[in-house]
Amino acid sequence: MDIGAITRLRYAIEATIRMQPTVSSADALGTAAQDFRERALSLLDPALKDEFEEIFPPLRESGPDLLESAAGARSAHARLLGMHGWLEGLEKTQSR
Repeated sequence: MDIGAITRLRYAIEATIRMQPTVSSADALGTAAQDFRERALSLLDPALKDEFEEIFPPLRESGPDLLESAAGARSAHARLLGMHGWLEGLEKTQSR
C-alpha cells in the first residue's frame, strides 16, 4: 500500500472539505466524495477495502435532486470529513 498516495489523497480531501456545504456546492461535493471514495478503494490493501466499503458505501440518492440540495451537500460533506479521518487513522496505524 502506498502511504504517500494515501496522504496525498487525504490532503486533497482536506482541501475539498473547506468548501461550505451549500445548495450551490452540492453537486461538486457529491462528485468529489464519489471520486475520492473510488480512489481510496484503488489504493487500499484488500484487507482494508471491506472495512472502508462498509463505513463509506456509495452515496445513495433518496430523490432525483439529492445532490442538488442542501441536505445532499451536508451528506457529501460529512462523508468527506469521515473519509479524511479514516485515512488519517490509517496513516497513523501504518506508520508505527
